[in-house]
Amino acid sequence: MKFASVVLAALCVVPAVLAANWGLLIAGSDMYSNYRHQADIGHAYRILRNGGIPAERIVVMAENDVPKSSSNPFPGEMYNWPTTSADDNVWDGITVDYQNGQVTAKNFLAVLAGNSTATNGRKVIASGPEDNIFVFYSDHGAPGIVAMPTGPSLQVGELRETLEGMAAAKKFDKLVFYLEACESGSMFEGWLGDDLGIYATTAANGEESSWGFYCPPEDGVRGKKINSCLGDEYSITWMESVDHKGGYDQTLQENFEYVKATVVGSHVQQFGDLSFSKLPLSAFIAEQGHKTPKPTPKSFEAELAAMSTKKINSRDINMHYLFNQYTDASLSEEERFEFGMDLVKELQSRLTADMRFRQLSNSILGAKNAVAAATQQVRPAIECGKCCEAAYNYLSADTDCKFTDYSLKYGRVIQSVCMMDNEENVDRTALVLSKLRAVCSKSLF
Repeated sequence: MKFASVVLAALCVVPAVLAANWGLLIAGSDMYSNYRHQADIGHAYRILRNGGIPAERIVVMAENDVPKSSSNPFPGEMYNWPTTSADDNVWDGITVDYQNGQVTAKNFLAVLAGNSTATNGRKVIASGPEDNIFVFYSDHGAPGIVAMPTGPSLQVGELRETLEGMAAAKKFDKLVFYLEACESGSMFEGWLGDDLGIYATTAANGEESSWGFYCPPEDGVRGKKINSCLGDEYSITWMESVDHKGGYDQTLQENFEYVKATVVGSHVQQFGDLSFSKLPLSAFIAEQGHKTPKPTPKSFEAELAAMSTKKINSRDINMHYLFNQYTDASLSEEERFEFGMDLVKELQSRLTADMRFRQLSNSILGAKNAVAAATQQVRPAIECGKCCEAAYNYLSADTDCKFTDYSLKYGRVIQSVCMMDNEENVDRTALVLSKLRAVCSKSLF
């Protein structure tokens, strides 16, 4: 009888569900001048795979145009730091799940939420209540938005709605979000509390740019010049700390403190639930029980390159890229002429944006507020609501005022014309859209 009881008890034991780790990596830009964003996520993919996370639990979203670009001296390859070794190709072995126009805000949110119906059955984060999710997003941004190569930008309100909905539906145990973009802090400021099981860190606060890293002339790879920034300061700092400093065993908090102390171009931020910040990175970027690689110290030459590298404001990298190409004596006269024409167009585009957004600000807030409207934060971006959403959607569409890498800096003006001197919270959506259409319809050159 005793034996039968033991057998029955054994049969009734429910096996413990082994928690799984998932990764979502996205580069939200295209064009060769934005080389660094796709190189960043290629590096992150390598880290997750070296940590033992299987490819089927990593979703990669990247336009995938840069590896194939005629400007790339190593077709099909990407490098995130200066090197002489082909072994440092971070695009080696990567599987890009969404590309060629599929990298959109709609698809990103559907993938994150595990909504395979919205992606027509394509790969998503199919996580459950015991699982952890790691998200790394490298891109351009502005107050309350991060860009996309196709379609409207990702807006703070829809990101909040998706993450809160996932928490309510128990789509994860813990979620960690690393965000590289200008004004990236605005995507979590004012709403992400400690009650959702979400921890986030951003490259910058809600009022400043982030910075490209390993930029020309420190962009040498295997004896050739990439002619674009290889990485972003925040991104390469957190990832190189895994490769060369604290490894996978450093805690989230240790990683944050190291990155915050090392990055000098912007103010690295931290948001959300800090109660699990003492957990090791391996709890999110490695497979349970997998023997992770030990950090290997950088060579003296690599340390020197990192210390002496030129950083460039993300808003200005395309202009630097075009200028460097135009002055490259190794190019033919015809090639240099084409880059020179593109450089002139870039300068005209920047000046046009400068004038148009100044006119927009003046028409609503008056000339006396022009500087403040372009530089000062009014309130957290999440509070702007419908007015900003409508204006950003207009500026994401194919109009004469469509946001560029440079003009995204004027997202601050959109926030201001919607919220500045508006203590009664009057809905200015119709007014702002009307003024936007008016200034965008004027030909300035």
